[in-house]
Amino acid sequence: PAGAGSVGQPALAMIRDGTMCLAKKVAPVFASATSWRQVGELRAGQAVLAAGPPEIVDGYLLLPTRDPRGAVEVAVLRFPDAQWQCHEWDFADRLQPGFDFAVRRASICERNRADGYEYRYTLGGIIPAPGCDQSRCWCCKRKVLVPEASAPRVPRRLAPDAAAWMGTADALAARPAQADPSAGDLIVQVPDQLPKIPSAAPQAPT
Repeated sequence: PAGAGSVGQPALAMIRDGTMCLAKKVAPVFASATSWRQVGELRAGQAVLAAGPPEIVDGYLLLPTRDPRGAVEVAVLRFPDAQWQCHEWDFADRLQPGFDFAVRRASICERNRADGYEYRYTLGGIIPAPGCDQSRCWCCKRKVLVPEASAPRVPRRLAPDAAAWMGTADALAARPAQADPSAGDLIVQVPDQLPKIPSAAPQAPT
């Protein structure tokens, strides 16, 4: 399964609330990092907005996300690189509504362009972007990293629910104890041995 070592520590240290990542492939979106309930699905190339740093849950590395809301596995995402560079305002930027107004420049700079870069509006150095010459450039960008390929979390995460609805005792027993009732997770305790059910009702005494 995907472990905490799928992405280098320098890359993980740079992931924070507001970091923009990209999905490498189709993957499930979970209700939260601790939930076993799927609430959506990522498309390949879809932008993902982080809600905070990655978390290790049950041996898997998950990223809480704002958009789409929930959590996704780190292994299916591309993450920001360390080196920032200047982004010169281009024709597409200047066509954005409100470009001539300073209050709109941050959102124009940081919008999702689906070009493999994360963008940051630095306000002339108030917001750090190491490697970008912020004395002349307020909109900086950096490429994203691709983590190592690893086994997906989906089979362990999703299969128990589907089988449980069909009444499969093995699937219920396989469901981990860490469930999130607030997210609507089903909590089921299954004994080690299921009681035997008589094949026929006992005969009434005569």
